[in-house]
Amino acid sequence: MVDMKGMNYMQHVLWKRVFSWIALIAFLGIIFGSVVMNYAYAEKSSGEIQKEKTEKEKELTETKSETEKLAEDIKKSIAELEAFGEEIGKKENEIDIIERDLKKAVEECDAQEENYFTRVKLMVEEGETSYLEIILDSESFSDLFERIEIVNAVAEYDQNLWNELKAKRDEIKKNRDKLVKEKEKLEAMRNQEEAKKNALEAKLQQNKEVTDKIIAEIAKLEEAFQKQRSIEEQAWSQAGKSTSQTAKFVGGKFVFPINSRYVSSYFGYRIHPIYKTRRMHTGVDIGGIMGEPIFACNDGTVILSSHNTGGYGNYIMIDHGGGVVTLYAHNSYNGVSVGQKVVRGQVIGKVGSTGASTGPHLHFEVRINGSPVNPLPYIQ
Repeated sequence: MVDMKGMNYMQHVLWKRVFSWIALIAFLGIIFGSVVMNYAYAEKSSGEIQKEKTEKEKELTETKSETEKLAEDIKKSIAELEAFGEEIGKKENEIDIIERDLKKAVEECDAQEENYFTRVKLMVEEGETSYLEIILDSESFSDLFERIEIVNAVAEYDQNLWNELKAKRDEIKKNRDKLVKEKEKLEAMRNQEEAKKNALEAKLQQNKEVTDKIIAEIAKLEEAFQKQRSIEEQAWSQAGKSTSQTAKFVGGKFVFPINSRYVSSYFGYRIHPIYKTRRMHTGVDIGGIMGEPIFACNDGTVILSSHNTGGYGNYIMIDHGGGVVTLYAHNSYNGVSVGQKVVRGQVIGKVGSTGASTGPHLHFEVRINGSPVNPLPYIQ
């Protein structure tokens, strides 16, 4: 017979272990993800942060420009609504006037219609007597015809007057209906303009919210930029303290550090391409292709092969003796290690754009007893 109590206990232990493993895996995933994110953020140089900030500033300019246009469009829309309101007001005044005219015309027409039909009714009901009286009272045939002509003229006058009043009434009504349609059309146009204005105002509010968000992001990027710049300044300062450890210079001529000969920025004071401030450029920038080889300019010993998140990025320093040190920075790859002996023309790394860099190039320095000098005379 199966021991159900024992089986239940084993299942309980098994599930407990399964859930423990799931919890552990989830915890490690969170920790790993957090580490990756922090590392990725820490790897951003001031140049990369500045680039993000510049893009955000461009986005802010575009958003502000769009906001100004929206505000101008809303202003025009309000002017259009005011114009529609004035036109509708005029139409309402015209309709009021023509309604009064129509009321008067209808009253006149109705009165004349009543007079006409009353007269006709009397003529029909008392026609024989009336005509007999006309004949009996006539003094002659000419008098008789004159009397009959007068009666007919009166009837014709009544008919014509009634027709004229009806025509006048119908014309006024027609004009009234035309004005009502024009007013309705204006109201429809005003409603469309009102909907357009509401949509513009909603978009304007959205743009303002986006603007506030971008401004906040720029402020954060500026803070991160200043912080990273401080880190990079320290890295540059630290690198500057590395000097030659060998008394005697190795001798011989220096070779160019990469195949390219294009010098994009020279030794001396300049406006820094990232920091936008005037500062000393302690070497030369040689334009290169990403990944192309970097050569040791002369025989020597590697005294630094390091990386910082900004400044030089990946950089190498070689001691050539006699106080002479060369520096190779912004590398995509360092191929040598501290203490390693290198010879003139040996590949020591690859061109890159790490650190405070705006594109693939080699920053090359020559230092004499720790002080940077113009490197071009050494490699030309």
